[in-house]
Amino acid sequence: MNDESQPSDDTLLPLLVAFDEGLAVGREPQLAVPSELADDFGAAQSVLRLLNQAWPRTGPADTTVDESAPESDAPAAPPVEPIRLGRFQVLRELGQGGFGVVYLAYDPTLARRVALKAPRSDRWRTPEFRRRFLQEGRAAALLDHPNIVRVLEAESTESSGYIASAYCEGPSLAVWLRERKGPLPCRLAAALTADLAAGVHHAHSRGVVHRDLKPANVLLEIGSEKDASGLPRTITPKICDFGLAKLLETEQTDTRSGAVLGTPQYMAPEQAEGRTRDIGPAADVYALGVLLYEMLTGRPPFVGEPGLDLLKRVTTAAPERPRRRRKDVPRDLETIVLTCLEKEPGRRYASAAALETDLRRWLDGKAPLGRPEPVHRRIGRWVRRHPVWTAAAALLVAVAVAGAIAAPYLDPDRPVKEAQTKLQHNQRVALIGEKGGPDWSRFRTGRQFGTTDVTPDAVFHLRASGGMAMLELLPDPGVDSYRFRVQLRHDAGESISRVGIYIGAHECATSRGGVHSFVELIFNDIVLQTAAFQQQLKNQPALDNIPLPPGNPVPFNPVQLQPHFWSDPKYGADWDCPCRGAASNLVEPAGPYSDVWRDLTIEVTPKGVRAFWKDGQPIGGLLTTADLENAAADQLAARPRRPADGPGGQEPNAAFVPRGGIGLLVRNGTGSFRNVAVEPLTGGTSLAATGPARSQFP
Repeated sequence: MNDESQPSDDTLLPLLVAFDEGLAVGREPQLAVPSELADDFGAAQSVLRLLNQAWPRTGPADTTVDESAPESDAPAAPPVEPIRLGRFQVLRELGQGGFGVVYLAYDPTLARRVALKAPRSDRWRTPEFRRRFLQEGRAAALLDHPNIVRVLEAESTESSGYIASAYCEGPSLAVWLRERKGPLPCRLAAALTADLAAGVHHAHSRGVVHRDLKPANVLLEIGSEKDASGLPRTITPKICDFGLAKLLETEQTDTRSGAVLGTPQYMAPEQAEGRTRDIGPAADVYALGVLLYEMLTGRPPFVGEPGLDLLKRVTTAAPERPRRRRKDVPRDLETIVLTCLEKEPGRRYASAAALETDLRRWLDGKAPLGRPEPVHRRIGRWVRRHPVWTAAAALLVAVAVAGAIAAPYLDPDRPVKEAQTKLQHNQRVALIGEKGGPDWSRFRTGRQFGTTDVTPDAVFHLRASGGMAMLELLPDPGVDSYRFRVQLRHDAGESISRVGIYIGAHECATSRGGVHSFVELIFNDIVLQTAAFQQQLKNQPALDNIPLPPGNPVPFNPVQLQPHFWSDPKYGADWDCPCRGAASNLVEPAGPYSDVWRDLTIEVTPKGVRAFWKDGQPIGGLLTTADLENAAADQLAARPRRPADGPGGQEPNAAFVPRGGIGLLVRNGTGSFRNVAVEPLTGGTSLAATGPARSQFP
């Protein structure tokens, strides 16, 4: 060792001894390290940590004196000085993460306890980390609100730094929810979220966006008194940890394109996509919605291991409605949650203050302002809030007048009656528009495995898993001649999947349950490329062994127009009998997903039906009423007679009646539907059967 290195070694050795003594009692002391020794000290720290992990000390050193031990001439060990950060004396560790440690410390100057956040020394050497640490202190220092943990002071040197905050003795929201092992009462969840929204709005009004709101960053001050259910009467949530905060005025915090900062389960979609410059107050509103969702249901909307799959679901998938996970969540509160969780920032609440207002209104029994409420629900809410006035008015004519006015709007079959009236007056009826779902619908079959929803981009979905779902849009069009049009997309499929539409649906009650007869226009453009599926296609006969249309590339892949007998498996009638019909070649199969919208049309008259697709191209020719009834009769005759089909019920018949149910059909898959309409056919309005003739089954 040369003379030039001696002063550095003399300084470094006591620092390492002090650091090792801290490890021995379970704490990593924060030491003032000269900048010229930072690299050597950091490397030695890592070695000491590894040694402590390999040969851990069992506990703090024994400081008792053994009076029976013989005296020694060795000098007594100096007393262990308490660990200090600045003027603060560290009492114990409260928690730690990848970037730093939080201590409970004592402030001797003001005689108070504080929470002291100190960075790890190896992180502190990074300029970007030092900038973010100081940014956190500056951001939090701008805020003074009952629902935000108050920052008292911050200190920074070349070797270390700290942020001193008011000490909150309660647990974090994450710990409290985990210990409860269940969702919160709806009113408590709404009240806590309203308080947090007030704190978030205060931060936004000071130009600070938190960007990492989650249960671990919410501390709770819990009162000692409890209500009859055992819950605390007073709980004050406080937001902490502004380590990822963004100052709107400076716009200097992590504006790199593609930087994904935050916790995936609580990120807004724009945050998960790394669109950092687009992250503003709406991102915190989204996170508040996630917190409310988790308090109501016991879990965030999207869960899983952090990674691309979770981020993709945050940005593209629609959250499951809270009422599907918990039936007693009120509809208005569910609406508030889902408004916060809109994918587009502009469709969320305009501010955290607007969210707080809606939550306070709901807690007061008033309708939220975020979304318009139907008239009948507003009337019902007013009645509940003014029972005396309502009782008095009920004795007079007000109830009769209100009932007369409200009756048409409360009639669940009103959309059906309006549609039938329009068709009878030669007017077109839109059953599903460009966006959104139907005004009226019901499951004719498949309720047990069929679901519907409207995606965030307002597209209507019908799903069927493990069977066939028929969603009826009109139980009877009210006219004998009509045209049924639809645009649909085959989104996903299982096994041999089908999507399409149906007309002329009727139900026959047999002794074993209801059997439905109808005419369907269906197709499949999704092929699962697996060996097992391909073998299944080879072994399964195609439509009663009738040859497929020429040139069709894959078995069971044409557009098909055919009669069909079907029963729900839960009734045990065991009917799944497609009949002969017409078919047309489809485009090359897609798979395992499809993003192609296709046009399908069925024209119905008492003389028969014909179908078109792909800009009016016919699918076969006209299937006359006789064709349909003969095909159905042949199928019924070929089906083995079963004893249970006999006495006590009727045998399905082959008659074709145009005036029956019309709707959407999905089997073992998912379909999207838009621009669904029905219009009456009058003389000369039928589509011309132009183009080359398509194959028609004999």
